Amino acid sequence: MITLSEILLKAQKENRAIGHFNISNLEQLRAIMEAAKNFNAPIMIGLSEGERKFVGLKQAVALVKSFKEEYSLPVFLNPDHSHSVESAKEAFDAGFDSLHIDLSKLPIKENIEGTKKVADYVKSKNPEVSVEGELGYLSTKRSYQNKTGRFDQSGGGGGVCRQNRHRPFCRRLRQQPRHIFG
Repeated sequence: MITLSEILLKAQKENRAIGHFNISNLEQLRAIMEAAKNFNAPIMIGLSEGERKFVGLKQAVALVKSFKEEYSLPVFLNPDHSHSVESAKEAFDAGFDSLHIDLSKLPIKENIEGTKKVADYVKSKNPEVSVEGELGYLSTKRSYQNKTGRFDQSGGGGGVCRQNRHRPFCRRLRQQPRHIFG
């Protein structure tokens, strides 16, 4: 079976992206799977914490597994924006294929420590599973978040390089979260 990392490397070489679609019900999942089948495309299915509570962890795993078998497509289940170490671990233990831990509301040191705990836990059980962590906003001396919550780069602003799920790239800072990976 092909891993998410292999799919992402192949997509990077082919200058393509892998779609990530959040779902909260069977109808959405079925429609997304039909579209993926029409394009013969690998996809990621995401569930936020609220969606996971509504659908159920084991139920989401079972649904995606059944569609994966029926459609013979690479489909990867991702717990989108897990806001605690426990939530991320629960999703992994239930059978999710990748993890997204978002502790960006914590101080950076606690964020990195929590993300490392999740990455260490997952990698000790299955080193093939992708773990994504979210830093929040990065700034330079010339860019800052102003009182309205918007990013201000009036003084120029630096660039930032980061690795996303598709490929490393560099660009100027924008009002978007930055990610780290394990």
